[in-house]
Amino acid sequence: MVADDIRTKRKIQQLGSSTLAVTLPADWARKHGATKGDELLLQRDEIGGSLLLVPDSPEAANALATIDADSLAPAAVERTILARYVRSIGKSR
Repeated sequence: MVADDIRTKRKIQQLGSSTLAVTLPADWARKHGATKGDELLLQRDEIGGSLLLVPDSPEAANALATIDADSLAPAAVERTILARYVRSIGKSR
């Protein structure tokens, strides 16, 4: 595993004949309290083709954020919404 502050390189593994899997780094799982059987949210970025993995947290559903979209370019609005969402997940843990 190669890692820096925000990036970790993992290999894709095949489970059975049609399922692909990626393991979670143990330190990340411990930090977020993730254990076997827990559900995680995978969010696709249709423009960039990336995936965002976040712990499934019921407390985050109650989070409220206000974004002044009038002062931002359309691409910046999308990034700001995603950043606020990720930040709310981190605060709920």
